[in-house]
Amino acid sequence: MRLLLYFMVFFSLLSCREKSDTTVAEDSTLEAVAGAEESPADTAATLSAINTIEDIEEAYAYVLSKIEHHSMDSTSFGYNCHGEKQGNVQYFSENGQLRLIRHTYNEYSHHDATDHYFVKDSSLYFVFFDRMSWSFDSQAKEPEAVKEEITENRFYIVDNQPVRCLEKKFTTRSAAANNPRSALVANKEVGCTSLELVRENFRLLVQHRHQQDSLSCLED
Repeated sequence: MRLLLYFMVFFSLLSCREKSDTTVAEDSTLEAVAGAEESPADTAATLSAINTIEDIEEAYAYVLSKIEHHSMDSTSFGYNCHGEKQGNVQYFSENGQLRLIRHTYNEYSHHDATDHYFVKDSSLYFVFFDRMSWSFDSQAKEPEAVKEEITENRFYIVDNQPVRCLEKKFTTRSAAANNPRSALVANKEVGCTSLELVRENFRLLVQHRHQQDSLSCLED
């Protein structure tokens, strides 16, 4: 009888311990989830203030990382303006907040471009233009050889004012054995002029943020 009572007490204690261990494991999981939600990489912490060029670079890197890991919502639409200009506009958002507009387009088949507008609190803080124009290469022996004139512009913006402007220009040729690569071409500091035209293009794209169907012309 005493032996039976001992086993009953033993198994009762064992059952309580297993239940306690399970509860601890569940609590640990909840703590891990809560910790992930409060990570320093949270949007509010990463994009809290943009006051310097270093802040711009950090915010820019953050947005690209989020897009690379498919952690942002995106929408897009296309347009074809009488066959003269056609393109695609893509919007990237996080928790309902617009982070980037990417506008890819071409004009008259000789001009290709991709414009990037990085946004925080509905204001621009970085703009990157990558534009190319091609023509037949008169210096090449091959009649079909072409050359591409590439221009890249970068605008760093604080409080709606440009604080740094960079330009990069180089040429590639289809007949050349070696061509310059953008990553190896140095940027040149240039004077920052008015950004009004940049802002006008940005405002036009923002107006179409919730566009779902294709358009003829953006300006319509």
